[in-house]
Amino acid sequence: MDEERNHPTDYKQVACSGSSLEDLDKLMALKKATIDEMPPPVLKKLLDDKEEIVLLDVREPDHKDGGEIEAFESYSLTYGKLLFNVLRELQYKDAVIVVYSKVGLISLVSAATLKEFGYKNVYSLKGGVTAWKLAGYPYEGAKKEVKVEVKKEVEKKPSACKTKVNCSKKPFEKAEKRPKSEVPQAPEALKVFKYMSDEYANPTPYKQKACAGSGRPEIDALMRTARGTVEEMSPMVLKKMIDNEDEFILFDAREEKQRSEGEIYADDVIEMTRGNLEFEIMNKLKNKDAVIVTYCRSGGRGLFAAQTLKKLGYKNVYNLKGGLKAWATAGLPFDNGLGVVVKVNAE
Repeated sequence: MDEERNHPTDYKQVACSGSSLEDLDKLMALKKATIDEMPPPVLKKLLDDKEEIVLLDVREPDHKDGGEIEAFESYSLTYGKLLFNVLRELQYKDAVIVVYSKVGLISLVSAATLKEFGYKNVYSLKGGVTAWKLAGYPYEGAKKEVKVEVKKEVEKKPSACKTKVNCSKKPFEKAEKRPKSEVPQAPEALKVFKYMSDEYANPTPYKQKACAGSGRPEIDALMRTARGTVEEMSPMVLKKMIDNEDEFILFDAREEKQRSEGEIYADDVIEMTRGNLEFEIMNKLKNKDAVIVTYCRSGGRGLFAAQTLKKLGYKNVYNLKGGLKAWATAGLPFDNGLGVVVKVNAE
């Protein structure tokens, strides 16, 4: 990389003028400050010299075209899956990892996350597969998706005290510390803010299971940071908002395959995978004063999605604590496509 900086290899490419969205460009600038972007000629040299590297494809399913950049060791994980599965798949943190996506944006975000997880030698392919193909480099075959089997309580996860996750408290035993936030001015946002204030003062009891965290300290550390800026909403508050027909947007951050498990019904719903969020949300939702409640299967992806929305300038963002599992365990209705049900299966 040092040689490339001193003597850049000439290759065919298209000039980039940014995303045209100021908040997104600011966020990407922060990521670029911590991640080295690798030009296609450097990756080509590494592959030709048969250097030991790991190639990680983080493209969303709708960004794939059946092709891949071939390497001896390669993986395919969407960004949403990467957050929770990469520590199990890539255990050697000194490995050289090159992350790529369609145009080099999702890969930049993914590479920054890998760095936060403790991986030391992480690069993002500059311009993604678009720049790779434009440079005339080989691109063929079909990438095999990494399949992660969900085991039913086979692996013993560390306890909440070991991973320092503050999510095992029952909400009706003691109100948790509320993240600092300004009192909103918009009427709908103010109404929800008051719901949350009432809930902190007098928590509503509801059935739930204690959570022992993700079982991985690196992920739990990121979640603790996110909880410092994002308010987590109990299922009972969301149910109240739905019953009162309040104006808000329910943001489903689950992977596409998880949506078959069921959905919480609301008048205004946005379905968007975690990997597409930064690059699509501002075209779809321009009102940054809107009340947004994110949710996923068990609360993790929803929390990270809410954190990103706040970074992008959305002011009134909450995450459904415990996700769809907590909602169903509380006995609240959700639709699995076969009618309204309240049963939820254990993981």
